[in-house]
Amino acid sequence: AGQLSHKTIWRSYSDAEGTPDGMTMDANGNVWIAFWGGACVRQFDPNGTVLQQIDLPALQITSMAFGGSQLDSLFVTSARNGLSAEQLEKYPLSGCAFVVQPNTKGLQPCSF
Repeated sequence: AGQLSHKTIWRSYSDAEGTPDGMTMDANGNVWIAFWGGACVRQFDPNGTVLQQIDLPALQITSMAFGGSQLDSLFVTSARNGLSAEQLEKYPLSGCAFVVQPNTKGLQPCSF
């Protein structure tokens, strides 16, 4: 009928964790979330349990995507807008892009 139902909360986050921003999925069905204000990306299993956290030298992590010839690299973006001088001193690479090896692979992109 085109109506959503059975709404449930998958996972709640504390202010200390940062705000969930961009996300992607890996080939094992796990969810990866970038944390704005959290300086990291986290991998969650389908039940919302944290499997791993990758800390980054930028405070505002915005998004990520798997890439590389084997889809085994995670390309992560960040922002620097709105950061104070103190935050920029602590996170001087804010606004940069990063490549990490998360020990998992991503999914092939979908075509529309």
